[in-house]
Amino acid sequence: MASDTFQIISTIIQETQEQVAGFILNRATHLIQQQPELMGFLSGSRAGGLDLGATRGHANLDFSSSPDWPLWMSFSGSWSDTGTSEQTYAFGTIGTHRAVSWTLLLGGMLEFDYTKEQNGAGITSGTGWVAGPYLVGTLQTQPVFYEARLLYGQSSNTANPFGTYEDEFDTDRLLASFNMQGRMDLEHFTFIPGVGLSYVSDDQKAYTDQLGNPIPGQKVEMGEFNLSLGFEKAIGGGNRSTLLSGEVSGVWSWNDGTGQVATLRPAYDGGRARIDFGIDHELGPRSSLSASTFYDGIGAQAYGSYGINISFKSAF
Repeated sequence: MASDTFQIISTIIQETQEQVAGFILNRATHLIQQQPELMGFLSGSRAGGLDLGATRGHANLDFSSSPDWPLWMSFSGSWSDTGTSEQTYAFGTIGTHRAVSWTLLLGGMLEFDYTKEQNGAGITSGTGWVAGPYLVGTLQTQPVFYEARLLYGQSSNTANPFGTYEDEFDTDRLLASFNMQGRMDLEHFTFIPGVGLSYVSDDQKAYTDQLGNPIPGQKVEMGEFNLSLGFEKAIGGGNRSTLLSGEVSGVWSWNDGTGQVATLRPAYDGGRARIDFGIDHELGPRSSLSASTFYDGIGAQAYGSYGINISFKSAF
């Protein structure tokens, strides 16, 4: 009888840990992927606007304020349904900076997010924030731009592992990233080489669940390094412009951690390549219609992701 009780308690602790581990791992992935691009503040490629898009089983909403505003904002949301699980992720950024010189901007940003995952009867959700400094710069003699940020924060979360009770737990988070991008204008094409490095950690604190069981702490660490080469080409003529774009990128990602996180290995872990292709057609002075497609997972044995996105953009 005592051994049966011990086995039940051990199972509850393990399944709760597994659910929380998957949650913080997926959230760390979202946090890296949703980071706003900052080099456009100097290169001129950043513009305010609203972008609505959808693919099969997935929808997204993106909003960015005008880069001319002293306080800039960016918000995005995504929803996905794979049949066995549902995910919701909302992300926002508020930032401001000042020009130290014509080649360097220094600023600070506050990011906040909301995440919800449902797998069967289990539901996990959380709200969090990270904040810290950033810089954006360009070389004086070449069209090469770079950006860096270092952000720290926390999150408050709830876990309902079996659909019968709800627990609360907290985490500490850290994010660091560096990106560099250049532009080479040739006669018919513009080539855009880039390199980036990102790191994020999410440290879940130990807690006691509603049944009195001790749920150990665990930590996820995730990193990503990428090399890319993109291109742009304007086509057609007349009053409305059309822009073709594409990119080939090589990505190497890794994750590590403690607790049940150490047993999880995402299918995208390791090295892989990705191809993107898109077309953007100007509908008017402040609006455009675009379509894009991608395949991610070239060279990966157990991972492949592809999609088509059609979106309408309205700038202001």
